[in-house]
Amino acid sequence: MPSQSFQRLYWVFVVALVGLCDQASSADDKPAATLSDPVTWIGNSQFVLRCELGRVWKGPEAAQLKKLSETHPMVLLSDAADLDKAIGIRLADIDRVVIFADELAKLDESSIFIETRAPFDRDKVIDAIVPNGKEVKVKDRAYIAGERDKKAVYLQTNRSLVIRNRTAMESLLNGMAGEPGALKEALSAGPNTLLTLGFQPGTFLPAVRMAGKQSEIFVPLFQARTWQATVDGGDELSLSFRFTFPDEATAKEAIPSLKALVAPLDGYLELAETELPKALKRDVGKYPSALDLQKPLVESIQALRASLKEFRPEQNGRVVHAKLRVKTQTPATTLVMIASLMPRASKAP
Repeated sequence: MPSQSFQRLYWVFVVALVGLCDQASSADDKPAATLSDPVTWIGNSQFVLRCELGRVWKGPEAAQLKKLSETHPMVLLSDAADLDKAIGIRLADIDRVVIFADELAKLDESSIFIETRAPFDRDKVIDAIVPNGKEVKVKDRAYIAGERDKKAVYLQTNRSLVIRNRTAMESLLNGMAGEPGALKEALSAGPNTLLTLGFQPGTFLPAVRMAGKQSEIFVPLFQARTWQATVDGGDELSLSFRFTFPDEATAKEAIPSLKALVAPLDGYLELAETELPKALKRDVGKYPSALDLQKPLVESIQALRASLKEFRPEQNGRVVHAKLRVKTQTPATTLVMIASLMPRASKAP
């Protein structure tokens, strides 16, 4: 068995690239210009994740995803009902989310940009995010700060808002972040894009080098300036990866790193394909609809495993491209099933 340090390192990579999120894009997908606000906000963030939710709740997979979200807590969408309490907005009413962090080491302090499909209830949002919050003025802008914690919310319009800690809010409203840096492409999306993700992995390079012999092959990969992933729907689920390196030599060395990920990921998926149906059967007493999850879950695992056989990273100068084409007629559902397989913290009882 791999060492624990190697397993942690492996999942840092896999969660970043495959454990994307459980959302999809707007049915009447808007051009990138509508993202001028989050473009201004992200600046030179080390992590950016853009998720489009509109199409899921208006498209042909909406009913199926709602049903699956009620089958078992392992499904990421099972938390959807809690969102209204947390931010005063239902998941079904959100059109777009952009999550960004100034530092990868502080992902728990990530900022969130939310754009809704229709005007939200301002008072309800404030009461949910910053109960008893007070208005604070910064230049010609005003945000709401909570009394009990450091959280703050900036209501840009009646359809968009930003949530972040108060110190970061103050700093950003004083100067704004300006043009985005290395992760600008992580905010772009086409008509079938489900989500985009990007981050700068250099923060993890020292840990990779210290993780032991099993991690040596991954060192070139963490020398990349950026990792970016784009997930598109349509006739299939397409995951496109782009790794940008400081030079061509390092890019070439990263090809074996990417290929080395396939075998352990396939092994994990094989184990999940065998064991998860057994677990769902055991859980029927607690979750009566658990077995309804089995078919879409297993089919998604099998489709992803089949796509891994065609995984062929290619170098183009300082950039390495790779793609996974997951054959499925339900791309959003398949994405949710794949994302639900990723390890994450369990809910507090």
